[in-house]
Amino acid sequence: MADFKTHLGTASVVSMLSATVFYGSGTITPQQVILYFCLGTFSGTLPDIDSDTSTALKNFFNFLGVLLAFLVLFSRIGRLSIIEMMIIWAGIFSLIRYGIFKIFTRYTVHRGIFHSIPAGLATGLVVCVIGNQFFHMTPINSWMSGFFACLGYISHLVLDEIYSIELSSARIKWTFGSACKFFSLDNWHYYVYVYVVVSILFYLTPDSKPFFGQFTDGTFIQGLTDNFFPENGWFSAFYQ
Repeated sequence: MADFKTHLGTASVVSMLSATVFYGSGTITPQQVILYFCLGTFSGTLPDIDSDTSTALKNFFNFLGVLLAFLVLFSRIGRLSIIEMMIIWAGIFSLIRYGIFKIFTRYTVHRGIFHSIPAGLATGLVVCVIGNQFFHMTPINSWMSGFFACLGYISHLVLDEIYSIELSSARIKWTFGSACKFFSLDNWHYYVYVYVVVSILFYLTPDSKPFFGQFTDGTFIQGLTDNFFPENGWFSAFYQ
C-alpha cells in the first residue's frame, strides 16, 4: 500500500496532466487549471480518511473544523463580540476535530467503504453540488470540479491496487481487489447506503449536458487535435 506522500504525488501528477489536456483543448481557463489541479490533488488523499492514524484523516478533520467554525461565524457576522467569536470558533473546531473525529474513527474500518468506486463517485458529486449550490458555479464548471475530485480519488484506489502486486516476486498481496471495488458482501448494507446517496446527489446536480456534450459533439476532440502538436515549430513561444 502506498504512503501519503506517494498518493499525494500521484494525484498531483494525474491532476496536472488532465488539467493540461483540458486547457490545451480550450475547455478550461488558466485560473480553472489551478482550481481543478488542487481539487484533484486533495481528493487523492481522501480514501485514507478511514485509517485512524493517516495524515489525510487528521488534515481532513482539521480543515472541516476550521471551515465549519468560520461558516457559523460568518452567518452571525456583526452580531458577536470578539470574545464570543473566539469561544464559538474554539468550541466548534474542538467538537469536529476531537468529538466527531473520535466517533468517525470508532465506526470506520480501513480499506472499507471509502476504498471503493461508489465512494469516489459520491465525492465527485458532492463537489459538483457544492460548487453549484454554494459557490454558484455554472453547470459545466461544477461538473468539471466534480470530475477532477473523482479523478483524484480514483487515482488513489488504482495506486493501491498497483501496490498490491509485487512484480519482483510475481506475488499478489491479500489486499489486491480491496480498493477498486463496486460492492462487497462484507458490510453490504453500507454499500447500499452509498449507492442511495449517489442517486440523491445525482438528482441534486445541475444540468450535465454542457459537460458531457463537449465530448459527444466533438468539441473536446477537435480542440485537442488542433493543439496537440506545435504549428510554428517546437517551443517557438520562447524565441518568437
